[in-house]
Amino acid sequence: MTKEYVQTYVEILYPGIMFSESEIRKVISRDPSKVKVPKEAYGFRFYDRSEVTTANGE
Repeated sequence: MTKEYVQTYVEILYPGIMFSESEIRKVISRDPSKVKVPKEAYGFRFYDRSEVTTANGE
């Protein structure tokens, strides 16, 4: 049995020496006021990803 669903993520962006660093977290909604952004971060973005889970290898 398989289950397909869409998971929403937020990517938090940090400055780096050579290029930007990032941290990815799962979130329930795309509400910007609910994202806990650290002081050192300079931005964030939301994105969705389709995911499939299987039970017993079926």
